[in-house]
Formats: sequence, C-alpha cells, structure tokens
Amino acid sequence: MTRFIKNVSWLLLSDMVSKGASFGNALILSHSLAVSGFGTYSYIVAFVELFAVMYDLGLNIGIIKQTAVDDKRELLFVKKAFLFKSIVAILCAVLILSISNLLGDEREVVYLLFVYLIGYTARSFSTFLQSLAIARERIRQMAILNMIDNALLVGGMLLIFMLAPSLRNFMYYYSLQALVMTLIWGGVSFSKRIDAVPGENSEGLSLRKIIKLSFPYFLISLFTYIYFRIDITMLNHMRGSEEVGFYSAGYRIFMLIMTIPWLINRNILLPKIIKDGPQHGDFVERGFPIYLRASLIPIWGICFFVAFLSGEILSFLFGKEYVNGGLQLSILIWSLPFCTLAAYFNNILIERSPKLLAMIAGLILVPMNILLNIPLITKWGGAGAAISTVATEGAGCVVGYFSCKKLGASLPIDIRRGILTPILALAIALALGFVIDSDWAIPPLSILYLLVVYLSGGFKGIVRGAT
Repeated sequence: MTRFIKNVSWLLLSDMVSKGASFGNALILSHSLAVSGFGTYSYIVAFVELFAVMYDLGLNIGIIKQTAVDDKRELLFVKKAFLFKSIVAILCAVLILSISNLLGDEREVVYLLFVYLIGYTARSFSTFLQSLAIARERIRQMAILNMIDNALLVGGMLLIFMLAPSLRNFMYYYSLQALVMTLIWGGVSFSKRIDAVPGENSEGLSLRKIIKLSFPYFLISLFTYIYFRIDITMLNHMRGSEEVGFYSAGYRIFMLIMTIPWLINRNILLPKIIKDGPQHGDFVERGFPIYLRASLIPIWGICFFVAFLSGEILSFLFGKEYVNGGLQLSILIWSLPFCTLAAYFNNILIERSPKLLAMIAGLILVPMNILLNIPLITKWGGAGAAISTVATEGAGCVVGYFSCKKLGASLPIDIRRGILTPILALAIALALGFVIDSDWAIPPLSILYLLVVYLSGGFKGIVRGAT
C-alpha cells in the first residue's frame, strides 16, 4: 500500500506539472500573439490532435495491460508495437498535411502544421515510453524526467516571448525540444536490460494479436480525440481564427479546472481497475462516494464562481482583448460536473466492456456533437460550440449510467435527482439566457440553476450512499 501511494503521488505531481505547463504555454502565447494568432495556434493543435489516436493506437494502455498479465510479455510487445507505431506515424503525418491542403488552409498554416507535426510525432513516442516506465513501475524516474521536460518547454517559451515572439519561433522550439527529450526518454527507458525470456502467456504475441488486443482502446481514444477537438476545427472553418481564439482561451480554463478529477481518474481509478481485473472491478464502485465528495461537489461551486466572473477571469489571465469570450466560458464551464460523472462511468465500461464504450462514443456522442455544432456554431459561434459540448456531456452521463447498470454495476447515484434534474435545470437556464440575450443575465441564471438543483435534491441524488 505504501508503494502504491508513493507511485500515485509521483504520477499526480507529474501530471499536475504537465497541466500547469500546458496552461502556462497558452498564457505565454495569448500574450505574445493577437487573438487571431492564438486562434491559429489553437486550430493547428486541435487539427493535429484529431488524428492523435493514430499515434497512440491503443498501445499505451496495451503496454500496461500486457505487463499486468505477464511482465515477460513486455519485451515482445514493445519491440513489435514500436515498429508498427513508427510506420503509422509517418503515414499519419502525410495524411494530416494532405487533408489540410484539401481544406484550403493557407500556406503558412500548412507549414506551421508540418513543423508542429515533427514535435508532436516525437512526443507521441515519449508518451509511449512513459507508458513503458509505468508498466515497469519506474514511476519516480518517469515523473522527474517529465517535470524537467515541462520546465524546459515553459522556460524556452518564456525566452522566446522576451526575445523574438512569433508563432513560427514558438513552433520551432516546441519541435526541437520534443525531439531532444524523446532521445533522452529512449536512452533512459532502455538503460536497464529487460529479461527476454518469454513467459508462459507470451507465445503467439504477433503483431496481428497486438493490434487486436489494442483495438478497443484505439476506438475509445479515436472517438475521445475527435469529440474534444472537433469543436475548434469546425469553429475555425465556419467562423474564423479570431472566434477560435476566444473559445480556446475559455477552453483552456475549462481543462485546467478539470485537472483534479481527471488526474484521479487517470492515475488512481483506471490503473487500479486495469491492474486488478474483473475480480476486483468493484474498487471504483466502493471508492466512488469518496471520490465524489473529494472532486465533484466542490466543482459545482467552482463552476458558479467561473460563470459569475467569466469575463473578468479571461481578461486577467489572457488579456483584455479576450473578454468577449466570457459568454462562451460561462456556458462551457457547466459541463464540468457532467464530465466528471461521465469519466467515472467510462472507467467502469473500460474494465467491463471497452467495445461497448467505443460504440457509445462512436455511434452516439461524436455524431451528436458534430450534428449539434453545425447549426449552433452557425447561429452563435463559440457560444454554440459550448452549448453543444454541455448537451453532449449530459447525454453521455445518461447513456453511461444505463450502460453501467446493464453490465451489473452498483452505482451510488439517483438517476432522476442526480443526473436528469441538473440537465433539465441547466437547459432551462441556458434557454432563458438566450431569450434575455444579455451577459448580465449569467450570474442570476447560475444562481437559479444551483437553487433548482439543490431544492430538487440533485446534490443528494449524486452522493446517495456516499458515507
């Protein structure tokens, strides 16, 4: 247990530094570039990450899962997966650049895409090697190296900000630093010899079998990346880079606040489920009430605070020119409670039926988000994209709940009071907000929303059984 706590602590610290560095880079870029320039940067990142799953292929989770089954499988898995990953990465880079040209992106944007792709490809291998370190339980070494990597990235960005701020220079440094750190990761990861003697379960671990084992996780990652990146890509082509700049600033704050529940899910709940397997899959079901009290309930208060002061927060962090993104942030932030609940349901589905989770994401949530984006972005721009995200996250909670119940999971949640009531109350508040059509309506509507949820027993419905 002591070792588990130490490993979790190092992972949490490492990921917190990574999230902080990512947000810090966004602040540096927003103050160095105009709103449209920051929007162009955000579009490039989002567009590349639409295809990011092709760099992952589900192999990162696969390493941890195969090592948990038999640590002697690791060597065979890594060698074959690494070769396969290299071939696919090259093909994916060509595909991204080709699609960008077909979409009619400006030559400068295509060039910056190419530069960013070099660094992103290198970092995809770093992530793969980090999964290898986690599988070997070399957590401390991995965490320290990851924090050094992020410190160098932020430090270099600050230096460029002071000496020669331009989007090209930022992209050049990002890719160069990523290449250097990937070489260091490779040296550290393979510095200790691995026992090459296959275990009893290692026979027949062919490349075809590796792909088959990783395929459900590949699909989950595919739809997740599309879901979280399609808004910015569609917004850029439908409303322009300046609108993307406003939306991206609010989205960065949204993701920063989401860090704590995301870290708990990624570093504590999910690894425990994968490591223990079906026989101990109820770990999350028993620990979830504690998790709710620690992360979900405070999020409601944070959401209200951010919605109340959205314009002021954006102005303080990103600059006065970003104050126009306040409405988008005030809507987007209310998807956080639903994101937290959906992440919990997803953990159970990953352990019990990853194929079902992939079907839910691919057949329901991603199409719903895209179809909602088309009319909503056309009508309201970034605010429409935010509404689409909130609606889809709410639907994800409902579908996730019933899917987990169908698989026999015991959930400490009252579906009517804990999920449906908050969704209905938020829908009414948003509808009133657009009827009134004024930013001053956001604070009283946020108060009304929380009051309705409280009086209807929504908070108690979420933590039912949380003792």
